[in-house]
Amino acid sequence: MPKPSHRTKLLNEGLRVMHERGFNGASVRDIVQAAGVPQGSFTNHFQSKEAFAMEVVDLHFEQAQALIGRTLDNMALDAIGRLHAYFDAVLTDLTEQGVQHGSLLGNLALETAEHSEALRMQIGRILAHVELRLSSCIAEAIEAGAIHPPATEAPPSPAAFAVPAALARYVQATLQGAVLIAKTMRDPAPVVLARNMLFATALR
Repeated sequence: MPKPSHRTKLLNEGLRVMHERGFNGASVRDIVQAAGVPQGSFTNHFQSKEAFAMEVVDLHFEQAQALIGRTLDNMALDAIGRLHAYFDAVLTDLTEQGVQHGSLLGNLALETAEHSEALRMQIGRILAHVELRLSSCIAEAIEAGAIHPPATEAPPSPAAFAVPAALARYVQATLQGAVLIAKTMRDPAPVVLARNMLFATALR
């Protein structure tokens, strides 16, 4: 098996370092040292730290798609089972990677959204993709009678009118908020609570 290239090492280790320390806390030197490659390798492969972060986000998205594939898109499970599997997988990843590190996308959004339009838009596209997969699964669960969404007033914009899409956005916002609180508290309990409350209310 061929050895991973310096570029691959930088991205793999950079994802871990940036997740643990954040965009501002992870210096190029930290990333190069973690990857065990020469200092010049970074500038040989990436035009800037921002460009590197965008590729790290792409790599993270590949991993997120794999998680979605075995949960929300796993047709061996019924729709409500896929939703439960998704929350369980997110919780498992959070605890295995270190609850104190929170969400890579959430961290980067907080740090860079005001300073990097390219990163902001990239993160937004990924969140929109996750929402779409959640919405599809929620719609199937509603059609099967596994979810009875609460009656709500018509939302202000036509784009948010579809109940599955609105629920998907609410679920994602709740989950991201819970992960942020869990990171602050160094305890996954807020994510567990969010999951349990969502299935007892909005996804009931």
